Amino acid sequence: MNSQFKFSRAKLFDKWRTSIFRRILFLKFGKGYRHLHAYWPYLKINFKEDGRNELFFKGKKIATTRSFAELKNKSFEELVIFGAGPSVRDVDLSKVKPQTAILVNGAMALANRLPGGPLLCIVFDYAFLWNERCWEMLRQLPPGTNLLTSDEFVGYALRQDRHLLDKFNLYVTCGLPYPYMAKERPLDQLPAQYARVSGRSAFSFDPAYGLFDGGTVLTWAIQMAYYLHPAVTYICGLDLGNFQQPHFYESEKTKIVSKGLLSDYQDIEDFMRLACAVFKEAGLAIYNCSAVTKLPYEIFPYSDHFVISK
Repeated sequence: MNSQFKFSRAKLFDKWRTSIFRRILFLKFGKGYRHLHAYWPYLKINFKEDGRNELFFKGKKIATTRSFAELKNKSFEELVIFGAGPSVRDVDLSKVKPQTAILVNGAMALANRLPGGPLLCIVFDYAFLWNERCWEMLRQLPPGTNLLTSDEFVGYALRQDRHLLDKFNLYVTCGLPYPYMAKERPLDQLPAQYARVSGRSAFSFDPAYGLFDGGTVLTWAIQMAYYLHPAVTYICGLDLGNFQQPHFYESEKTKIVSKGLLSDYQDIEDFMRLACAVFKEAGLAIYNCSAVTKLPYEIFPYSDHFVISK
């Protein structure tokens, strides 16, 4: 049985399982438990306040994740967040300082092209996890790469490849407001020392407590950048308005159209406005480096810092 067929079969099974499990949870417990659809009975995670979480698989301890404080050992003047938007093709990667890049989902394709490698890779959303390219990129990442992901992803990764996560410096957290194996917490009940809430959006100050999904995985990266507190944060690939075009690492034949960004756009903008306010209050600068974007530059001003010199 070839690997592509095995992957397709596993993906189909997981989609069925997810759909059925969501409905069972809703009927039995109500909507506050639907986030547990990714529960995998062989996986158990003991979450700790400092992020050193213990992972058990079939009753055997397989890993202890890293403390988020380890990432703060270094003082950052700047960080660069990379999404997967088509505009990344126009970024001059030679201008990215070593160990300052946060790569999100498909932006992991840049890992071996960056001087000194990335600081952190982030992957967690199911739309990308059901893409075989995701697993190719993970396998190509250098050993010792810092990888941040969710409790949901860990269970899925163990089903795909039992030993894949062994090579990473692994950081695991939950999505806000969805605690591990517990009922969803209303946003207005999140402790003020851990998160800022505005309407239907939240901004986490501590990744060990959880990170809020504001409609795109880039929102996790922005919260991580704030946690690391660089003087300046740049965002590349935050396009949003050209989702019909291939991601920078795809071709027309291999592209996967992400319509979720369009349907979730208002949630994304609401989060970005909240993020803008949080960064300003802390005296931290944040810029959008995408020359083509749906997000108004009044939120994150445009910067041509990484434009390829003519």
